[in-house]
Amino acid sequence: MKIKNEVKKLFSYYKSRNIAMLKKLSEDCAEKGFVDQNKDIIDVAIISNALAKFLEKEDVIESDEWKRFNEDVIEWLANFIKAPQKNPEIIEKIIKRIEILGEKKYPFLVGLIEKSKIKVGAQIYAHGASLGVAAELVEINKTELSLYISHTRLPEKYETISLKERYEFVKKLWGE
Repeated sequence: MKIKNEVKKLFSYYKSRNIAMLKKLSEDCAEKGFVDQNKDIIDVAIISNALAKFLEKEDVIESDEWKRFNEDVIEWLANFIKAPQKNPEIIEKIIKRIEILGEKKYPFLVGLIEKSKIKVGAQIYAHGASLGVAAELVEINKTELSLYISHTRLPEKYETISLKERYEFVKKLWGE
């Protein structure tokens, strides 16, 4: 089960507070989720990005609310890893809890999940998805995603490949 491996990484990086690896995991999961059309892996990308943002805020991770949140997330991720089939709701539960923590306590983190969805959507777009497909996969408005992409240097971050190279990649991907 692919998602279990990604959640194991999420658990490890989150527990060790490795912000750089959480961000990289978010990027990797965005690409894998797009290629496999796997919404669960895309959700892991969104969570990973949001948790990295939380960990960057010292005043957040020193609060009592954070301690409770942190304990819950670690427990939920551990339970998911043990039995993903029995705990499919955990991923959505973590997303909801991130939203609540941001809205309740930290005004500068309001909309953190939405911002993470936009970031992950931009990663998916950068890996070749159309704007519409990227927006649909992360469940956000195309206009919001388009505005974000237009204000970043995203096209400069990734090298482009020719149409022929893309075609060969897709053929290989589909085993043709």
